[in-house]
Amino acid sequence: MFFWSGQSGGKQFFTGKGFEWMESYSSSYAVIHIVRDIRRKVIYMVANGSLQSEMAYEGEQDPEDYTTLFLNTVNYKPDSKNALVIGLGGGTIVKMLEDAGVNVLSVEIDRKVVKAAREHFKFDGKVEISDGRAYIRRTNEVFDLVFFDVYKGNSVYPYIFSVQAMEETKKIMKPDGICLLYTSDAA
Repeated sequence: MFFWSGQSGGKQFFTGKGFEWMESYSSSYAVIHIVRDIRRKVIYMVANGSLQSEMAYEGEQDPEDYTTLFLNTVNYKPDSKNALVIGLGGGTIVKMLEDAGVNVLSVEIDRKVVKAAREHFKFDGKVEISDGRAYIRRTNEVFDLVFFDVYKGNSVYPYIFSVQAMEETKKIMKPDGICLLYTSDAA
């Protein structure tokens, strides 16, 4: 695990043996750091101090428990043709779904997250730069799967998890569609 050690000239940094800072991005939404864990051979995306994504850069990817839950929806609904993923991170979920044969569209509000995913996490999928709820309101597409993988630090955005937002989401889902919400359980 890396250590979040504070600010240096307005720039947050990591300390601890075996960690290498790779790049930082700043946007209206977040300060994003890309950090390499030399020992575990993993790259992390951290936004505003919260882990957003990780990817093995050598060897096989060891999926996180929560990403496996997203993939299991395809096992539950094997005829899934398309999915909407709100929130991109490093694109791990998108890649897993695409590998399972699902056509995926990601919606991400922060262009810098997309840039980091493309430059450091080998993300090459389709992405719409937009607020997730605004996209849901304007799209005419209907999805087999809708995934919400958005959170701020260790809390969720009430705006996107409201009853009204879920009613709007239901309108873009096929009758037998599945909606999965990820909420961080970190304390």
